[in-house]
Amino acid sequence: TTYEAGQGEDVDTLRIEAGFLLAGQDVHPETDPRTPFEAGVGFAVDLDTEFVGRDALADATDPDEQFTGFKLTERGVPRHGYDIVNTDNHVVGTVTSGTMSPTLGEPLGMGYLPIEYADPATHLRVVVPASQQDARAHQLPSSKPLPSTSPPTVPTWHPPIRSVPTEPPLQSAPPPSHRTTPS
Repeated sequence: TTYEAGQGEDVDTLRIEAGFLLAGQDVHPETDPRTPFEAGVGFAVDLDTEFVGRDALADATDPDEQFTGFKLTERGVPRHGYDIVNTDNHVVGTVTSGTMSPTLGEPLGMGYLPIEYADPATHLRVVVPASQQDARAHQLPSSKPLPSTSPPTVPTWHPPIRSVPTEPPLQSAPPPSHRTTPS
């Protein structure tokens, strides 16, 4: 199987564990347009500068929905397009990305939920084919960052050490132009 760069299952699992968006999957300008504030990347918007769409974004800094991670508390794997329902069985969102995390050993998903359902204590259910699986909202990223280490040291380059012969080199035959032919 050949994958385009960044589209393999391993990369997708790591992306979901880190809580990273995938354009076209978690946000799409035509089928599921979202503001940066809904998608959790509002930090990248500088409203103090002029740009096309600035006024529209300035009015959208307090969204009704938020990109939210969740963990299934039962066996199952959340997949793109599955419904997320509240305890009253009302659809409150849709899974945009999901996987079984081998790193954490639990099923993870992400999707847009109304703000009141984005709290980590919120009990949710994900509708998988033929059943509903319990889930809890949680803060992204799902995996904990690796412990901080000191920056790697850069080795200093030294020229290779050449051994110095202790004996004089063997005499080689003179070059072909200096050879004499026997008479």
